[in-house]
Amino acid sequence: MTGGGSPNDAAVPPEAAQFPSGALSRTRAHRQSLSGIAAAAAASAPMHQTIEIDATNRQALAATVKRIIGAAREGSTQLAFQAYAALFEDDQFAVQRPQDQRQVLKLLVMAKTMPPPSYPVIQAYRSALARLHALAAVTNDPLDQEMIGVCERVLSSLDPDPRSL
Repeated sequence: MTGGGSPNDAAVPPEAAQFPSGALSRTRAHRQSLSGIAAAAAASAPMHQTIEIDATNRQALAATVKRIIGAAREGSTQLAFQAYAALFEDDQFAVQRPQDQRQVLKLLVMAKTMPPPSYPVIQAYRSALARLHALAAVTNDPLDQEMIGVCERVLSSLDPDPRSL
């Protein structure tokens, strides 16, 4: 390398740079990567923006959840709810460990603030409710039952038509 720089100064893709640099660098790189991706996607196709859903293994699931949370933090809440719905309906998500499914479902269902009614929000809660019913049938965990109740209450307040539940 010329100019006295170290090999670490070379242009490194954000996903590669995050490994040896520590948690703070990973977070910054991830935010920059998400910002760049979101900006590029918004500029090229704002109406068709999506978040990649990958639940093939625990690491891919964690990365998907980070993308969803990042989109929500950047103000793309409707996109985040669309992604939650897609994730909860994904066949690969359904075969993840129950505790991993529960942890992701809890991010949506037990959120501190109630989102305003919209189609993506209602779909996300409906998808979460269906996944929770399936999870509860297998594990009989009290937390699943609690989250089912929360989903039903949220859905009844967002979409008061009981036939839609």
